[in-house]
Formats: sequence, structure tokens, C-alpha cells
Amino acid sequence: AFPSCVTTGDFNFDKIVDLIVTNSGDNSFALLIGSGDGTFAIHSEYGTGNIPVFVITNDFNNDSLSDLAVIASKSNTFNLFTGDKKIIFQAQRVYPTGSQPAFVLANDFNNDKILDLAVANSASVTVTILLGKGNGYFTYGQDLKTGTSTSCLAANDFNQDKKVDLVVINYSANSIGVWLGSGNGTFTLKQTYKVGSYPVFITTNDFNRDNFVDLAVTNKNQDNFYVFFGKGDGTFRLSTTNFTVGTSPLSIISYDFNNDTYADLAVTNFVSNDINIFLGNGDETFEGISEISTGNDPTSVVAGDLNHDTRLDLVSLNTLDGALSIFINSCKKVNK
Repeated sequence: AFPSCVTTGDFNFDKIVDLIVTNSGDNSFALLIGSGDGTFAIHSEYGTGNIPVFVITNDFNNDSLSDLAVIASKSNTFNLFTGDKKIIFQAQRVYPTGSQPAFVLANDFNNDKILDLAVANSASVTVTILLGKGNGYFTYGQDLKTGTSTSCLAANDFNQDKKVDLVVINYSANSIGVWLGSGNGTFTLKQTYKVGSYPVFITTNDFNRDNFVDLAVTNKNQDNFYVFFGKGDGTFRLSTTNFTVGTSPLSIISYDFNNDTYADLAVTNFVSNDINIFLGNGDETFEGISEISTGNDPTSVVAGDLNHDTRLDLVSLNTLDGALSIFINSCKKVNK
């Protein structure tokens, strides 16, 4: 079925992590119900647009139930599926995007306490902003002209003005662009930063405990990731260390994996078929502690407490195998 993306949520209200997996080979997504011990069972499958490549879950219609936004790359659309109490997803509406959408995220861009969406369009070199109405419907907002192909976005408040900003991966230009939000759903390009060769994915966190948002970017053709430390005014400085990982890194996520209150990182490596774990020290340094073998061609990784032990576990999506790898966290708390 050629799985393309995985996300986590609790879709049957049992306080156990479940999974959604998009399958670009047969234009579908599957709901996998978690058992609470790190195992899953397929519950149901649904049709999507043509070539679904990315999915996120959130409550888009304010009914306290989990909904889905599925990006269909060949259809140039995102499909909104609303959840119900019977664990059934209803296809509510299809929204056109730019050409070859690759990524979507949700946040509140216009400070109305309603979730909005930002869609990265790789072929039309734009980011489409859709402003939520709170009932599962959206209106079109600004189209950000990135000027170069984009593959990934991240949202946070980079200049401490209580307005959501965006950072955009410009993979064909080997750069990232920081766009500052105005608080009304529009954005202005603040600055562009050069990164390594073929950046693919980006994550945000506070890596050095200065209360400013930092960035970590994977560089696929350099087998490393860059870290940018935020200054709190919407600008960043590049770390003096480039962190080496496996071959062809793709996705990167940041959580506290060992419960020491410091932000850590996990990176999937597409060609070497593994995940690198870096434990943060809270002082702009990281310790590369392990390489975890995955299945073939891992494209993404997500985190969640799959077995209720208060530690975050990992799920790797292995595209060539058409399978998931589940990794139960055995990290012990480090006292620092």
C-alpha cells in the first residue's frame, strides 16, 4: 500500500494512543487501535484523494472529537475528515491547495482561538493559509510566495509577541525562511538562513533553556542536522556544531525522551534504515546515544506513550516494507 505518513491520537476515547497511517499506493488511510501495550490492530480504512502524503489530527469543528486533515499530493487538495463517537470518520469537505502539496500543520494564526491550517505546496512554491471557522470549515487566507520548492513547515512564536510565526523549508534553495505572523492570519518574511544540502524536515523546541524557540533542520544530502538558536526577536544563530546522523536523514522530532526536562531529538535515516537519538543537555549540546535499526526506507517517526509507563515511545514508518516499527522507551531518567 506504500505508506506515506503516520500520526497519533486517541480515536476511541480509551486514553490509549492509536495511529492513523496514510497509504499513497492505494489512496487510503487506515485507523489502527492501540492496545496499551505497544501493539495495534487495524480497525478501518478510508479512501482519500490521489496520493495522500501527509496527515495531522486535531479537533477542527470544536466537538471535542479528533478530526483529520489529509494532504493529497496529486489531487492538489487537502481532505477534511471529521470524527464521531462511533469511531467513524466522515469526509466533510475537499479544499484545493497549490500544486503538489506536501505538508500541513494546524495552529491559531489570527488569534481567534480557532485552529487554522498552513499547507506547503512544493511545485507551486507557495504556502496556503486557511483560516478556520470553528465548525470544520475554512476560508482561504494569504498565499505565501516562497519563491522556491518547500517541503515542511513549523509554527511557533519566534519573537515573543504572542503571535504565531512560521518557518518554511526551502529545499531547492538549501535554506529556511522565517515568516513573522501579524496576528490576523498574514505573515511577512523576516529573514532567510542558509542550511545544508537538501533540507527536508524541521522541528522546534527550546534546546538551551533560555525560553526562546530554537530550530533543528535535517540535511538529507549531508547526513546531518543543523541547530539554530533563537534570539527571541525572530532571528537565529547557527550552532557551531553540525550533528552527524545516518545516511539520508528525513524527519526529525523533539521531545523529552528521558524525562530529565531537557529537549531531545530523534532522526530517521532513509538509506541506513535507522533512527538516531540525541539527548539534550540543556546547554546547546547533545549526546548521540544510540542508532536504532528500523525496517526498510523509514520516512517518518512519531512519539507517544504507547504502553502507559509515562515514557515516550517511537513509531517508525517504513515505506518499502509497508510496515511500522514500534520502539518501547527504555531510557532511565538522568539526573543533571
